[in-house]
Amino acid sequence: MYAMLGKIGFELTQSFTAMSATHTARFAYHDVIVGKSRTQGLGLDLAKLRFSLRLHWRLGDVGASYQALHKALENQDALGLVSGSGQMMGFFTLDKMSVTTTATNETGDVLAMDIEVELTEFVGNPTASNDTPALATLDGVPLLSQKEDSINAPIDIETASLMADVGAWHRSEGLLDGIRAKIALLGELGNDPARYALTLSEIVSDGSNIVKGLSNIPALSTYADKLDGMGKFGSAVADTLGKVGTGIGAVQAGNLTGAKTAFTGAIGAMGVGKSTVSKLTAKIASKKPLKPFKR
Repeated sequence: MYAMLGKIGFELTQSFTAMSATHTARFAYHDVIVGKSRTQGLGLDLAKLRFSLRLHWRLGDVGASYQALHKALENQDALGLVSGSGQMMGFFTLDKMSVTTTATNETGDVLAMDIEVELTEFVGNPTASNDTPALATLDGVPLLSQKEDSINAPIDIETASLMADVGAWHRSEGLLDGIRAKIALLGELGNDPARYALTLSEIVSDGSNIVKGLSNIPALSTYADKLDGMGKFGSAVADTLGKVGTGIGAVQAGNLTGAKTAFTGAIGAMGVGKSTVSKLTAKIASKKPLKPFKR
């Protein structure tokens, strides 16, 4: 998974094809009788993000992904933006969405579309409704009543642990993809023994890092069990670790066919737990304490 906006996940070509960020500061300039004007900083404007998104029927439900984005725009909610590694990028409102349909079938169903999305940084309590009047009233100024500690509340230890474990999971996914590419590369390195040997050692090293990473993800395993039931996620991890171990042994024995089979199987085994990890990444994005999280 590339990223998660609220509960909206982006995969492969559904990921951002381009993303830009704008950060601006505000200043006041005061004239003086002699010399240059004096500059006074007035703070920072809210950050702006703009990204291009491509949806395709081969890689997901185009209509569902579009509707999820459109609903987020209509609801004007603050959504957490989390990278696939589990890094919280902040909370944003979806301000503008431009859609171009690029492919349909003979009955008019949309098969592919390109979407331009503009987000604005959100400052406030992301769990509160967003329908409070922004203007001052006789009762006070609602937006100014937000306490700084509620706006920038620290992430609880359970969430931090889950973020770290989600990151370890996605690093392992990336290493597996890299191993598959390196095994394919070995077939082209028959006349370059030095590079061939180096690639073999890299595969073994990457495989060992996968084993290390997936062997120590307690928070992810705990909340996966709460979400999907005891044993399902753990079985997927154990299956992945077993196949990676087999692949490492095959590489060390010079059995590249066996290594390819084993590592391909490991990718499939990780796929079993992929939806669970995506759901837990959405839980991170909600920025709600994980302690009361129940099945």
